[in-house]
Amino acid sequence: MDAQEIYRRIATEYGGSPEEVRTELQRALDAAWNNLHKTEAQAADQREVPCEGEVPTAEEFLDYAIQLLHQ
Repeated sequence: MDAQEIYRRIATEYGGSPEEVRTELQRALDAAWNNLHKTEAQAADQREVPCEGEVPTAEEFLDYAIQLLHQ
């Protein structure tokens, strides 16, 4: 399963479009990574997510989550 399929499934189950699902996931990631009050444990978990920028894209995050599920 890839990110696009995940967006489609969530959109089907909860309504909306795959693009809206992706946008909301990215907003949540941005908020989590930019949270000034996160614990050190949360920051350490975030550092485990490989990404090219300071905040992972929705696709980078889902790719990481999918890899964890396959371990």
